[in-house]
Amino acid sequence: MAQFGIKVKFEWFAADSNTRDALQQLNVQSFEYVAGLCKYELADWQLYVWGDPARRGQDALIIDYLLEQKPLSVFGRSWIALHKSHAIVQGATDQLGLFPVILLSHDEQWLICSDRNVLLELLGEIPKLNANAMQHLLCFGQILDGSSIVAGASHLSAARYFILENKELKLHQLARQMPLCDSQPTSFDQALEAFVESVRDSLQNSVNPILSLSGGLDSRLILAASLALNKKLPALCYGNAQSDDVRIAKQLASIAKIPLFIGQNAKQEDSWQTTKRISLVGLGEVPTHHAHALMDPALLEQTRDRTVLTGTGAEAFRAFYYDRGMPGFEFFDQQWLQKLCLPRIQRYIREEFFRLAQPVFGILPQLEQRLLPLFEHTLQLTLKQDIDCARAADQFYLDIRVCRMVVAGQQLLDPFYQRSHPFLSPQVLGVVGNLPATFKIASHFHRHAIMRLSPKLADITWDKTGRPLREGLPLSARYPGLMRYIGHKGVYGKRAVPMFEHAQNGHLPYAHVLDRILTHIGFDDEKQRQQQIWQLMQSAALPHIKGLTEVWSHLLSARQQQQGASS
Repeated sequence: MAQFGIKVKFEWFAADSNTRDALQQLNVQSFEYVAGLCKYELADWQLYVWGDPARRGQDALIIDYLLEQKPLSVFGRSWIALHKSHAIVQGATDQLGLFPVILLSHDEQWLICSDRNVLLELLGEIPKLNANAMQHLLCFGQILDGSSIVAGASHLSAARYFILENKELKLHQLARQMPLCDSQPTSFDQALEAFVESVRDSLQNSVNPILSLSGGLDSRLILAASLALNKKLPALCYGNAQSDDVRIAKQLASIAKIPLFIGQNAKQEDSWQTTKRISLVGLGEVPTHHAHALMDPALLEQTRDRTVLTGTGAEAFRAFYYDRGMPGFEFFDQQWLQKLCLPRIQRYIREEFFRLAQPVFGILPQLEQRLLPLFEHTLQLTLKQDIDCARAADQFYLDIRVCRMVVAGQQLLDPFYQRSHPFLSPQVLGVVGNLPATFKIASHFHRHAIMRLSPKLADITWDKTGRPLREGLPLSARYPGLMRYIGHKGVYGKRAVPMFEHAQNGHLPYAHVLDRILTHIGFDDEKQRQQQIWQLMQSAALPHIKGLTEVWSHLLSARQQQQGASS
């Protein structure tokens, strides 16, 4: 619970220093100032810093640079500062965009917020939704540029700096550190040591730490590291109570002898309230089927006001191609093969992003014409072409996927918890990220690290295979592309009962809800629109469309009611 928001009226910039307090409104929520959101009084500056408590040591750097009037971005901590005498507001986001800043000029005032939920509270009304951003979400599951789903708002992601002076906004991109691109050879033992130390930092600097535990490898590795440090870390597991994630989490907790808090299955009659909560906290940028949307009220109440250690960012070490299934991917980390491998890496990235987009593009070709050039521009601009393709793809995932789609879901936790990210410390990114690709294929590093740190945890089933973790992957799961090529069945993804039970979604999307959404995002031909609605409801993208239409239906309806009341 480290949320920050400030409302600054335009008059504030022209007023004298004695009357400025009355022209600003702070909205600060933090159960623990020491670990989460910190306030510093420095000469004429009021400084607010928030983010990962494990990176709190970075605050001293921010203070030094602020006093020297040099803008700075650090790992894991974002900041906002107000200079009352000179009427300046400035701030910067962390190096990875894990703790963004949202800026909106509205009704003769600036709103500066740590997340969309605080923005909603400061606005006091449902904002107009940005039609272009909704198009991005419908096709890619995230917004590709620096816009927000709130019309007129800017979403400042990784290493962005802003300054408000004389009520005018200036934005700058600060220097980025990229440990993933360091390309210094590292070893398994170095990577394991770096990760355990990162978990130690999270545990030592967090208030009431708790682990978000599932059936996968990322949370199991954090658990293994905490056990190696002789820390009995309680855990929570959310989602469908009959899922393999919950079943495996129970087994892991039992072996580790730690308390486990488990979510409850949502009742059909509760689904409306659940989707409404998700729509307001995520403000339409997070669909109902996002993993962190599955936190039910009972679980939140039992576990809130803690620091959640999450596996966020671990996917950056096996992005796009490690599980695609053809032998020879080890060569992707040979820089001398970069020109040869680059087209293949670009193809894998497109496949990842187009899993959602392709069915939608086929039905709504206008969106393909509009968004495909933006995606290609983003790909060419962001994909590093001076390092090997393995790290280039991982960095692309970190730069594009983690800081918008993943972080949007993480921010659903922010009203209830602090959060810490052991996989995203600069040391772990640099050492684990620069392991040879052989350690990343088939989750080799994760599996062997767990077996080294806590062998008993490796005896428990893995949700990807349905078999004990120490047994690794069968050929059908290790090389699914190859198996399909030679006429056998390849196994992609997980073989598990999912965390999300789509039957709990009710019967949305109703045709009239989709009709209103398509109209809002620019499809004006009614006859053509009805055909497109029917096709969308039959398409492979339906679960994703349902998740978005549920949250958007609440927001669009509420805004219509507001407009009706005001008129």
